[in-house]
Amino acid sequence: MVRGTCLLALLAIPFTGCIGPDAPLVLQGAVIGGAEGLPIEVVGGPLEAAALLAQPLSLHDMSANVYEDAGAVWLDGPEADEELAPKGDGVFVLESDDPQTYFASRECGIRAEADGELLQVNMMAPQRPLFVLPEPGQHPAQYDLLLDFTNAGYDHILQAVFTREGDVVWSNVPSTQTAMLNEIRTADGVDGAYFPAEAFPEAGTQYIVALAGLDKASTDEFDGFNTFFSNFAVGAWSWGTLVTADSAM
Repeated sequence: MVRGTCLLALLAIPFTGCIGPDAPLVLQGAVIGGAEGLPIEVVGGPLEAAALLAQPLSLHDMSANVYEDAGAVWLDGPEADEELAPKGDGVFVLESDDPQTYFASRECGIRAEADGELLQVNMMAPQRPLFVLPEPGQHPAQYDLLLDFTNAGYDHILQAVFTREGDVVWSNVPSTQTAMLNEIRTADGVDGAYFPAEAFPEAGTQYIVALAGLDKASTDEFDGFNTFFSNFAVGAWSWGTLVTADSAM
């Protein structure tokens, strides 16, 4: 799942702590900025945002945990606040005819009105990934590639390689929303981005290399949400081109 990478799942949040009608709501959410200047649409729009609200009521019937009674859910966006559209099953998605632009180092978050209370999470949006790819013709086809992000401080990095026409050659982006949530939930820091040899299969070929560096909100950035189960990630895509050598080495 490369397009719409921040769209969220409706499925099992592993409630193992306090459950019941008085337990705080759980938020699973993400805000991801698109790749600026990319000539083809392969990693979503200029800014995507989505939120899933759940209440830990049952360990056995996960559908009972879906929370649909929120008065409203908003994106605290980098440019303006914008209400998210309800999609059912506790999911709210940003739908905008005039999408906002991702701005690093600005606060970004999600607010929800539930049972007369205002719940929110806000965090500083991280910088887009900065990386240098090999000069054209210097990287042989069918060879792997490692980019160093030791000092970037990202919790997780999404990676994808496309053809000039926009076809996916290789990606580490999970194929389902559930897998995406699980990956973000368990992310605890990365120091590099590894592309296997199959990401660059053909000699003398131009590939689009895209990465999104994601940061997760810390527990003290949540206000009113269940801090044990909630997760919120913010980041944005960057891209570059890699042209493989004329013949495999």
